[in-house]
Amino acid sequence: MALPEEVPEEAAHLYALEPAEFVAARDALARQLRQAGQPGLARAITALRRPTVAAHALNRTARAEPDLVAAVERSGAELARVQRRALSGIAGADVRGAVRAHRDDVDRLLAAVEPPVGPDAEAALRQTLMALAVDDGLAAAVRRGVLSRPGSVADASAALSFGSPLSVVVDPADDVSVADDDDGAAERAATERAATERAAAERAAAERAAAAAQRLLDRRAAERVATQRRLRRSTLQAQTAQAAVADAATALEQARQRIQQAEADLAAAAAEAAAAEEDADTAQQADRRAAAAEAAARAAVDAAAQRLADVPSPPAHPGTT
Repeated sequence: MALPEEVPEEAAHLYALEPAEFVAARDALARQLRQAGQPGLARAITALRRPTVAAHALNRTARAEPDLVAAVERSGAELARVQRRALSGIAGADVRGAVRAHRDDVDRLLAAVEPPVGPDAEAALRQTLMALAVDDGLAAAVRRGVLSRPGSVADASAALSFGSPLSVVVDPADDVSVADDDDGAAERAATERAATERAAAERAAAERAAAAAQRLLDRRAAERVATQRRLRRSTLQAQTAQAAVADAATALEQARQRIQQAEADLAAAAAEAAAAEEDADTAQQADRRAAAAEAAARAAVDAAAQRLADVPSPPAHPGTT
């Protein structure tokens, strides 16, 4: 797990991204820093590891619900204090109440994790939260929302119990108190073992039920993903078909417009041809009239010449030679 001091402030925002986006964004940030003349910081950021699914879920929750994290830290610190008093032989240490209060705070924070994680990831997060009180680096990483790996209670339990693992602390379900005397030690040990066995059996049954529920949720999620993919494909196909229909309609409209223009051009050409034909007829008629007039004029000239020829010459007068 990367400790808080190993996560520069410039890289803290990377842990708010989805795990699948982390590496690309981290490498891009490192390139920018190298180009800006900060190779040491770039190397530190390149060394950061992508958060696991469980760590990412806790980072998101810590950023969204800082008060819940603070409550876990407070009750964890109180539990550590009470355990130390009890293990030191101080009477009146309410270990049972401190364990219950800490467990309740941890449960409230885990209930706020979104999206919910599987049983294995939840167990890892529970161990992480139980270790906050004895691992300042881990607590700071959770508080900042820059956790890359869940913490481990095994690493921190010695500090919580002065060398005694947390597993020897009285279980919240047990009705056993810590005292100075040794009277009834065997009875208390037997009661503790029985309670531990019952709790283990209950936890195992709960974990199996949770695993079965998680598998069902995973199947439902996979079905939803498959349905969404089919819906996206159908939507894309429908959009493609609609676009093709729109293109065809546009092409048809353009063809209609071209036909209408061609028809209009043809009508205009026909009108021009008719007018030309009419002009030709008119010209032919004019030519015929002119020819007829010319023929009539010639005939009139010929007739006048004939009449002139038919007129007798006048008689000669006396004395005219």
